[in-house]
Amino acid sequence: MSKKTSSLMASGFVLAVFTIALLVIPFVNASSENSWSKTYGGPYGDKAYVVVKSANGGYALAGTTNSFGSGIVNAWLVKTDVDGVVQWNQTYSGLGQAFADGMIQTSDGGFALTGYTYSLDGGLYVWLAKTNSTGGLSWNQTYVDVGTSIAYGLVQTTDGGYAIVGASNSVGSGQNDGWMIKTNSNGVFEWYKTYGGAGNDALYSIVQTNEGGYALSGETESYGNGLSSIWLIKTDSFGESRWNQTYSGSDNYISNALIKTADDGYALVGSSKTSSGDDFLLIKVDSAGVMQWSQTYNGQNSDDALTGIQTSDGGYALVGVTNASSPINAMAWLVKTDSSGVLQWSQTYGGAAQNVLGSMTQTADGGFVLAGYTNSTGAGEEDFWLVKTDANGVIPTPTPTVEPSTSSTTSPSPGQTDQPQNGSSTTVYIGIVVVVIVVVVGLVVLQLQKKRSKRTQSYYHPRRTKN
Repeated sequence: MSKKTSSLMASGFVLAVFTIALLVIPFVNASSENSWSKTYGGPYGDKAYVVVKSANGGYALAGTTNSFGSGIVNAWLVKTDVDGVVQWNQTYSGLGQAFADGMIQTSDGGFALTGYTYSLDGGLYVWLAKTNSTGGLSWNQTYVDVGTSIAYGLVQTTDGGYAIVGASNSVGSGQNDGWMIKTNSNGVFEWYKTYGGAGNDALYSIVQTNEGGYALSGETESYGNGLSSIWLIKTDSFGESRWNQTYSGSDNYISNALIKTADDGYALVGSSKTSSGDDFLLIKVDSAGVMQWSQTYNGQNSDDALTGIQTSDGGYALVGVTNASSPINAMAWLVKTDSSGVLQWSQTYGGAAQNVLGSMTQTADGGFVLAGYTNSTGAGEEDFWLVKTDANGVIPTPTPTVEPSTSSTTSPSPGQTDQPQNGSSTTVYIGIVVVVIVVVVGLVVLQLQKKRSKRTQSYYHPRRTKN
């Protein structure tokens, strides 16, 4: 075999190896870009209310469970990998029974959950629990200073502590009032403030501002046009109100989520409730709370937007429920808009039962991870529901299919049903094996080729060139 032929064969084989690798590797790495739908739960009601992206990859879901733990109702934290496969899970009982409505990942890689707990004496108190990175309980605190209360929103503050918002009928000046609690890094109570008037008022969301203060959102009947209005409060670092704004229409406005936008303004997510039905509602305001625009989005019947985010392209995504007036037929609904709130597309998810998605995050591929609960499929009455979509909100089929699988979890072990995936973990392993085999075979062939041409190469001196 000539040197030229040998060189061409070697070059050709190397090119083939790299070509195959280039074809396979994107498929191997596509796991986090695929769409899927999964449920987690036991024989009774299990409902997820919040999802966050984990710093070490994958997702963490929190909510309540009737299926696992020592109490009748327990807070439940489930950690998955990027494909939704359970890595571990933990339950927390508070003073006896615990409900988790809010969760964040903390700066040390753990998690903080808030909600409320029932004590043995029947009291209902605000509850805050801190875990390590694997869900082990570090500490938990209850706060009786705000009386009978429910917590909804939570942030970790710049000093390492926590700020929580919620509603109470035990403190304040009206029927129900909003409040904010500030704690130190160990959850030890520092102070609280109440907000409200003579009517029913509540706070559901909180963000910390660039100046170290807070922006709080909720709804109020005490201010505005006398109906339920969306309410935005800006405070200093000690919770003292600097300004507040209400946003009203000819009907009741309900706020469920607050977004801090890239231009230092805010977007408020909720619903416009009318006698003919309810619509998703998105209001954009500037840094002083002055309204810039508002948009409504009409689905099948009664629509309730539960949360939203500003997307990587500067637009917005809202998720919640459509056909909410008929719980047995409620569908999850995802709406995507441009930066001015103009509808770009929407998608519905669910089967012939109640389907709720109320928390979301965007993924690196432009898709979305949505969390909630469903009783259309799964192991029990309701199950935790985690959905990964592509950049257009599409998943392989509209409902999660039941395909039992095993997973390594801590006690208690949740039931898990998976939907067939495009490029699952199995595909990743197969792809890696293919690449390894191709590379090894290529090296072997090249080594044999080298031995076959050794005598020719021994007489070939590439440095002997004419000057």
